[in-house]
Parts: sequence; C-alpha cells; structure tokens
Amino acid sequence: MGKEANPKFVPAGAIGEFASHAPVAIGDAPPESLRLPIKRAPEPDLSDSTAWANAVQFGATPHNTVSKVDPTTDDTDGIQWAIDSGAAVVYLPNGTYRVSRTIVVRGNVRAIIGMQSAIAPAEGATVDPLVRFAADEPTSACTLEQLWIEGTIEHDSPGTLASKRLDMTRGYRNTPRGTGDAFFEDTIGRPIRILHPQNAWMRQVNCEFGKDPLIENHGGTLWVLGYTTEGESPVIRAVGGQTEVLGSLIYPLHQGTPGVPMFSFEDADFSLNYAPNGGRVRFLVDLIVTEGARRHEILPGDVPHRGPALVSGRGRDQ
Repeated sequence: MGKEANPKFVPAGAIGEFASHAPVAIGDAPPESLRLPIKRAPEPDLSDSTAWANAVQFGATPHNTVSKVDPTTDDTDGIQWAIDSGAAVVYLPNGTYRVSRTIVVRGNVRAIIGMQSAIAPAEGATVDPLVRFAADEPTSACTLEQLWIEGTIEHDSPGTLASKRLDMTRGYRNTPRGTGDAFFEDTIGRPIRILHPQNAWMRQVNCEFGKDPLIENHGGTLWVLGYTTEGESPVIRAVGGQTEVLGSLIYPLHQGTPGVPMFSFEDADFSLNYAPNGGRVRFLVDLIVTEGARRHEILPGDVPHRGPALVSGRGRDQ
C-alpha cells in the first residue's frame, strides 16, 4: 500500500501536543496541558572531599535501627555543629540520629547527604519542624539526599531547596519567607504543602494514605512529572496558582468516600494527565473545580476508565 492508504503514517507537519484520548476541557480552558517552564534541580559540587564534614566527628552517634536507640542519645548538637562548621557538604554515616531540637540548614552548606541514614526525634521529644532550611541569600541552594526524615521539612528561605531520594514522614511546607525554588526527585512522603507562592518541580514522587490532601498548592506554580498515590486521600488540592501533572497513577485501595474528590481546584489553572488503578474501586468524583460562583464536577464516567486522561481547567482570567 502507498503512504496515502496506510493509517499508520502521520501526516506531515508540526504536532503541538499528543494525547492518546480526547482531552477534557472545563469551562473556557484550552484542551491542552499548561506547558509550564521546566527547570532542573541544582547539582552540588561534591568533588572536593576536604570540604566535607562528618557529623560523627562533631559528636553525633549513629545507631543501626530506629527502634533500638539509647533513649539518652541526643545528636542535635553534633549535626548542627557540622552544618555550622563552614563545610560545603555534611554527611551522616549509616544509622539513625536522634534530635531534640530543629536542625537548621544555613550558612555555607550546599548538601546534607546520608548513607541510607535517618534523622528522628529524640525519645519523648516533639520537634516541629524536624529540619528547617533557613539560608538568608536567594542565591543559596542546598540538597538533602539519601535521608529518612522522620518529621517535617520546612522551607524558610528565599534560596533553593532540593530533596532527592528522600523519605519524609511528615512531608514538607513553606513559610511566607520560603519563596525559593523547591525540587522533589525520587521522593516519598506526605503531605507536601505549598502554603505560600513559590515555584516547585517534582519528578517521581510517591504520596500515600492519610485523610488530608496529599499535595496542596496555594498560589504556587507546581510542575509534576510522575506521581503515584495509594489510599483514599485527595490527591491534589489547589487554591489559585498553576498546577501541571504529566503522568500520575492513582491507586485508592478502597471505594472512595462521598464528597471526597480525587482532585480539587479552586480558582486555579491546571492540567492533569492521570490514570486510576484498581478496577471497580475508584474515587466517586475525579475532580471538583470551582471558578468563582461556578462549580464543575468530573465523574469517573467522564474520562477514560483506563487513562491516561488529560483534563484542563482555567481558574483565572488570562
């Protein structure tokens, strides 16, 4: 057969965007993704070993398990002294470190790296946040890598914070001062809360369980490539701002709760590319979108049962 008769050939010309199913556009939104700007996380310079500081040499003591830790252990000073030593890289040898106060990331440090290490509250201590990024300069950038953070990470800086290969059991939040860029790569934890406008990029994130939204975006610009969830919690809630998800697998485990949507957007711009998993077990409502006084609902039957579905919406005048 000639090219004209073969349906496998794509006509010549530019392709602006490809979707395997017809996009669903809400209101006057264009049937396409937001195409938000994409940015890479900073890569700290690890080449100079003389710029590394071992937290153990400053008095921190690693233990081999989380459950069998001397209750009198307090590694706060050892870790903090290593951070404040002027070193560009602080590393924590394998083990669990117990702290009684918030670890403050500041000064010259550009990376805190674990060897499959954990930072957890000391016996009987309530430490919130567990780690606070508080560098003063907008040009500051720090990477947290290969760590299990048994608490909340707080972004309280105009600088850039990157979380890589991280498990954060109480998630992330930013403060009014925390306007710097945020990156999450190969990271598990929830909730991730952008409470104040900032730019955030996520690549391969996993959020599971709980009752509150797994990710919240309040006025920020959020770009996500690869997002998996487990449980019946709302997957994303956005109030204002822009949210773009390129690829998400939603696994609710149990039938959804009435009135609890998979996604919720209030006066927000968004585009979603997602696929539910779990057969007949699904959220009862995929999306609830409010634009001023207008309210839209997208039900499971409105999008392909097996995605990926592309849904877009506009919550602000363009």
